[in-house]
Amino acid sequence: MSDDPKAPKPGKVWDRPGMVQGGSQYDLAANVLVGLALGWGAQKLWPGIKPWGYAGGIVLGAASGFYQMFKAQQRSAKPKKQG
Repeated sequence: MSDDPKAPKPGKVWDRPGMVQGGSQYDLAANVLVGLALGWGAQKLWPGIKPWGYAGGIVLGAASGFYQMFKAQQRSAKPKKQG
């Protein structure tokens, strides 16, 4: 065990900014895939919206993914309280 007060404590891996941002690309990809699946489902329910279900799902999924990346960046940029 290190006596350095700045050393990360066990179980506090996500307190490091790089670790918070490290999974953001996977969150974005997952959101786009979920949006694509929802668009596909919408096209199956309403066949008249054929090309727009996929397009709308991808756009909404990407917007959701970028929003989550923004929130993760804001969380990692906040100064940590000492004490």
